[in-house]
Amino acid sequence: MAIDERSEIFAKHVERIERNRDVIAGTRAVKKAGTKYLPCAFKQQAEDDESYQRYKMQVPFYPAASRAHDGFMGMAFRKEPVAELPPRTSQIKSIITNRGDSLERLAKYTFAEAITGHALLVTDHPASSATSLATAIDEGIRPFINLYKFEHILEYTVGIVRNMQKPIRVRLLDNDETVRLYKLDKDGFVVIELYKKVEGSFPPEGAPTQTFKPTDANGNRIVDIPVDPVSLDGEFHPTTGPLDNVVETNLDHYLKQGQLTVLTLYGISPFLFFSGVERGTDIDWVPGGVFCDPEKEAKPYVVSVPADHAIPLEHQLQSLEDRLATLTSRILARHKPVAEAAETEAMRQGAENSVLAMIANSVSEAIEKALQRVAMFLGEEGSVRFQINTDYIPANLDANQIKALLELNQAGRYSDESLFYKLRDGGQYDETLTYDEEKKRIAASTAVEVPVSPTGLASPE
Repeated sequence: MAIDERSEIFAKHVERIERNRDVIAGTRAVKKAGTKYLPCAFKQQAEDDESYQRYKMQVPFYPAASRAHDGFMGMAFRKEPVAELPPRTSQIKSIITNRGDSLERLAKYTFAEAITGHALLVTDHPASSATSLATAIDEGIRPFINLYKFEHILEYTVGIVRNMQKPIRVRLLDNDETVRLYKLDKDGFVVIELYKKVEGSFPPEGAPTQTFKPTDANGNRIVDIPVDPVSLDGEFHPTTGPLDNVVETNLDHYLKQGQLTVLTLYGISPFLFFSGVERGTDIDWVPGGVFCDPEKEAKPYVVSVPADHAIPLEHQLQSLEDRLATLTSRILARHKPVAEAAETEAMRQGAENSVLAMIANSVSEAIEKALQRVAMFLGEEGSVRFQINTDYIPANLDANQIKALLELNQAGRYSDESLFYKLRDGGQYDETLTYDEEKKRIAASTAVEVPVSPTGLASPE
């Protein structure tokens, strides 16, 4: 296998991921793909690109998958992710990727990839010649967490390492010119090989352009390939995502809309033709006006299909829209004149939220593992916590609930920080406010001003 060749398990998902990206991107991307998603209306159109382009522009595309994607993103990031990091790791969270993304932005990109398909989080361990860890950080020599989308993953092979299932080979496409290979050597240490194109082709495996042996903060070689999968349920390999069915149904709707457009353009719309006229004869005719017949026997005719022939197609389109609404629950649901039972509503909303929460937890776990690698490289021990929001239904606390929380806090059974976030989630604070910011506000509002004498010196008590 060539060093830049995608493994079979990933190759079979390429078409699905490309389709998901196009449909989620919306109208422009779908129509740019042309006949890939909207076939020609008739045989002659395949030979006449101008005719197909006119037809394609008249077929509307319903951006259901795009709206569902944005809705899921909005629900997951309705509140900021919670991050509890050691001091040094917290110091670099505002620039956590090589291109300068913050931890919060990386979380959004990662979540978007999880609901679209599959991705990897790769923690870079830079080589350092600095005299101390602090000096290395000041010089910008510190670990980064980078997101590799599905298109950049060539291979992800797992095996049993120290009685645990872990990656033993990972190949990534950094760009069109560079392939990165992570593997374990015979002693179980991580080796990174870079392969760069020479005269338009990559060298064979075993003849890398560069080789690195990454180490931790103490200079010891690492034994775990620093790559964490991002998927719907934390699987190592690609699986179908929550938007796959939405995308497929969205394309069914687009095809059916194309059929309705054909019927409207070439069926229901009236066609004018003449009899008793030699072929090639010019006829002056203006809609709503008059025409001059060039032949005495010439007669005009108007032919059209009854408009009710479009009703079955319209019903099918409505049925597909209802199906899309079911797949994405409230995000696309059309207004219903009759209210649902509370139990039915709760079950429907709960099912959607549980899927979204599963994705949020899976992504949070992957980011948390990557952050733990960063903390270890920076010489920090202790727990690292990162969690994307899983509370999708705003619910305000009532007076009795607030009173109960305050009593628990005063009794020492509920910390001040936990109380704050419970009150914030219950609608008592702005959703973007953090515990540290609120403490600063309280300190500023309760600060005691020291009396100052006319001479400018503090007055004695």
